[in-house]
Amino acid sequence: MFPIRENASNARHMQFVAGAKELVVWLTTLLFDLLIFVLICVITTIAILCLQVDGCKTAADIGRMWVILLYYAWAFLPLVYVVALIFKVPATGYLVIFITFFVIGMLYRGSFQAVHNVGTPECFQISGSEVH
Repeated sequence: MFPIRENASNARHMQFVAGAKELVVWLTTLLFDLLIFVLICVITTIAILCLQVDGCKTAADIGRMWVILLYYAWAFLPLVYVVALIFKVPATGYLVIFITFFVIGMLYRGSFQAVHNVGTPECFQISGSEVH
């Protein structure tokens, strides 16, 4: 919501007029957002370790999870910055971005589950009878 609010109020333009370098402004915004993201990931990791979630019990599992989360951050943060340029009302922009990422995540999860289930015998059952 903050990048949208900055665009609507011309706060970023004021920073540039005041002499701030464009690269510095964007890098500090990115670093701050990454810091918040990492903080949320640390809290999530602590919760996963406390709940002893299957598949996330060893250091290697946690490491793989962190690699995926960091790749996700590098993918979605620049996308959010670009999409934020479209909106003028922060609440609308946040809602559209949230719903879009949620739907994309659910589609990805559904497609992954469908591909995963293709090789299982249950995939070939129709109405309780096996297909030959």
